[in-house]
Amino acid sequence: MPRFSIAAAGLCFALLSGWALAQTGAGQGGRHQNFDRLLKRLDKNGDGKISRDEWTRNPKAFDRMDANKDGFVTRDEAEAAFKQRAERREKSEQAFAAMDKDRDGKISRSEWTGKPKAFDRLDLNHDGVISREELKARRHKSANRQGSTPPPAPTSPAKP
Repeated sequence: MPRFSIAAAGLCFALLSGWALAQTGAGQGGRHQNFDRLLKRLDKNGDGKISRDEWTRNPKAFDRMDANKDGFVTRDEAEAAFKQRAERREKSEQAFAAMDKDRDGKISRSEWTGKPKAFDRLDLNHDGVISREELKARRHKSANRQGSTPPPAPTSPAKP
């Protein structure tokens, strides 16, 4: 596989795989703070961990966080998942920056190094460029298929 296609595939994977943990509130403040907020909302019996029965969000997110598959998400498991998500976001941003040759904050079809069909799927408003907003909307669209609510897709730029 050519080097360019690997970068494009990496960008697609990184951007579209982050949806599962997005519902947990990760990325806002420290990892301890994230788990504490999650625990406060979901730990109904006060045992300091979140059981599958207490989990009210995407089941796949729970499965990803429950590293030892014991049916509970502990602080250590949640923090490890939050860290992995932050690392994926960083890799995603690096891949986006590597493809955005003219540094305009968008990836044009000529800058895209992946398959044309992947570009078409990510260019939600069909304006010939992929913006960070479209990637975020696409990530949420994937999450919607799993039971969360997506933000609206970006609109086409105004014509002069």
